[in-house]
Amino acid sequence: MKETQYYFHTERKPHLGVMKAARVLSVASEYVQIPVKQQHDEPVKKLLNALRGEVDAKDPRFVKRHPAIIKAHALLLAQASRKTHEVSETLRPDLKQVMKLFPTLFAEAVNVFLAPVNQTGYAYAKPVLSLLEFSQCVTQAVAPSTRRDDGSADAGKDNAVSLLQLPHVDEKTAGLLAKKGGVRSIGDLAQVPGPHKRAEALLAAGLSKMQVADVEAHLVFVPRADILEGTIETDGEQMIVEQDVVTCTLNVKISRGGAGAEVFAIAENELTSSAGEKPKEKPARLPLVGGAVVRSAADLPPLPFCEHCDREEGWWIAIVDHAANFILSHRKLDAKGTALRVSQILTHCLPIVRP
Repeated sequence: MKETQYYFHTERKPHLGVMKAARVLSVASEYVQIPVKQQHDEPVKKLLNALRGEVDAKDPRFVKRHPAIIKAHALLLAQASRKTHEVSETLRPDLKQVMKLFPTLFAEAVNVFLAPVNQTGYAYAKPVLSLLEFSQCVTQAVAPSTRRDDGSADAGKDNAVSLLQLPHVDEKTAGLLAKKGGVRSIGDLAQVPGPHKRAEALLAAGLSKMQVADVEAHLVFVPRADILEGTIETDGEQMIVEQDVVTCTLNVKISRGGAGAEVFAIAENELTSSAGEKPKEKPARLPLVGGAVVRSAADLPPLPFCEHCDREEGWWIAIVDHAANFILSHRKLDAKGTALRVSQILTHCLPIVRP
């Protein structure tokens, strides 16, 4: 592991993007130790050709890398890009091994990237956030190329990416959902009133009934974080001066089910009066998509589009100065059991000292 830590450290760059995250993880010595056989050459080339939108396989710097690193890099991208069907039977055992090691190596890479780079104890923000985003790509099977890598604000693109995490939904399907159903994000889909109307929108986008059932089951597990309240306080607010201690308190609710609100929906099976007329009743108040309780990884739904990976669900809270590219403070939360009221305190020091 010490060799892996050293290799990760050499790959840490201040502005490393999510497209380069697989390159970082692939240099781990545990991946290099996976045997490379002669019969792997052609399947790896074919896989890289299928992933040409995610990696430049003709880059001289890429070609000169160790064959085991190239193979691990390709398999990580195949998982993240939802293209494990392009992995040949010869490489299937290696794909299982790569994904088995991924949680441990990812956690180690994050720890290395969180190491301080200045006297104040701050770490570079961009590489850490890129690793976290790539981890989401692997879990949700969303291609890294669909993620914003330049730090620009593009809400429309971010919304479209949220749809790509659903089973059987690719960029073409997401485009049809937006065009035919006005559904441009996973939040929009969850807010479609009732499973039948959601099914109509998904069927119109080209999914089969079985695929629609997979999407509906997945929506129940989609996590959501809502900021309910935020306050900023300091002692002696009438006489605020530079370097005063400021306390920011956020009340964040983490839940599941994709939609944060309830709507009124009329039940399909309405009672009929003796005269044959439907009684005028108030619409029933029904949740759009009910949430699910996840106590362990065993409670999460099986993903039909990627290799199994034993991972525990968790959340990261961080205070980030994007302008200076520093993480000021951070903490990882483990999402286990039912929703609990948990208070987490993050502190950081000022001023920022550049390295």
